[in-house]
Amino acid sequence: QLMIWSIPIGWMNSLTQYALVALGLQRMATRAFAAAVVFNVAANIVFIPQYGFQAAAVATIVSEVVLFVPFMYLARGKLENASVLSLLWRPLVALAGMLLALFALGPSLAALILSGGGYVAILLLLRPLDSAEGEALLRLLPEGAGRMWVVRWVAGGL
Repeated sequence: QLMIWSIPIGWMNSLTQYALVALGLQRMATRAFAAAVVFNVAANIVFIPQYGFQAAAVATIVSEVVLFVPFMYLARGKLENASVLSLLWRPLVALAGMLLALFALGPSLAALILSGGGYVAILLLLRPLDSAEGEALLRLLPEGAGRMWVVRWVAGGL
């Protein structure tokens, strides 16, 4: 139950790592990983004897944050508009809508399906891609997919 909270940060770290490698910053990324590993080992040595496996889970979550900070620093220096807030506000608003729906509908499979659909709908309404990203997406898709209204909407062309 605790470890699940490391996944969103770990996912962002993975994507950022790929971008940093593409920018030729793999040495700096490796140093950030080394710092996160040192932090994780130290936190485990200090806290596991007293708090057990829960401490290891929390140390993993915090280690992802420790890695996230230098990754964002490196990304901001090399990528235009790499503000964390500018990248995450749309998914976070959609997440808030999804959580509200989950709480309102209660614990059920139907609630999970409906709230997941709500997440997608909210995210699409907020137009998650700018025009350059949309054009890049359309170039990657097969020709027929570019004619679908949902794809054009996400790509900013509707």
